[in-house]
Amino acid sequence: MQEIFTKCGTSHWFGRKKFVIISLWMYCVTLTKRCFMFKIQKNSKGFTFIELIIVTAIICILAAIPIQYYTRYVKRTKIQEVVHSMDAIKTAISVYYAETGTGLAATLSLTDIRTQLGVDVPTKYLKGMTVNSQLSDGTPSGGGVITATFCDAGSASPKKPIGSGVDGATLILYPTSDYKDWKWAPNPTSTLAPAYIPKN
Repeated sequence: MQEIFTKCGTSHWFGRKKFVIISLWMYCVTLTKRCFMFKIQKNSKGFTFIELIIVTAIICILAAIPIQYYTRYVKRTKIQEVVHSMDAIKTAISVYYAETGTGLAATLSLTDIRTQLGVDVPTKYLKGMTVNSQLSDGTPSGGGVITATFCDAGSASPKKPIGSGVDGATLILYPTSDYKDWKWAPNPTSTLAPAYIPKN
């Protein structure tokens, strides 16, 4: 059990706050179990209906906590697949400038990203992705801006919506420096829920 706590506590996703919640949850489960055992030992007649209702309510409340965090974890995992593609595009843009000395000639679509930058972007969770043309000037409205639009509930199969806070939202990364030193950051105009926006 201690090993599980250690892994959860050191995970980049759980963090200290989540670790404390999980620890309290496990403690409550253990306490409930001990109460059951005590009741069985002291009273062989079993539990009253009210006692069963109370215990059931406690278990339901405790179960809702990890389910909520698990749902967020699944969403982040799917979003991370898109972020990895955007990281590959950032590298490809830097290489393109290093080889040509110029910015992109035109705004790139998903197809153009694959043919001109050599990055094959998985589209399972995406409605579209674009890369602005021209050279970056270090502002959100400059060149080199990468915009990913997540698919929504109305997207046709095989595209898959991720869930609330993500469906139909955009994640926009823009170069924070000029084209000589490519570095990107999330654009404040991104409509993706703040909890899912990568820090860098």
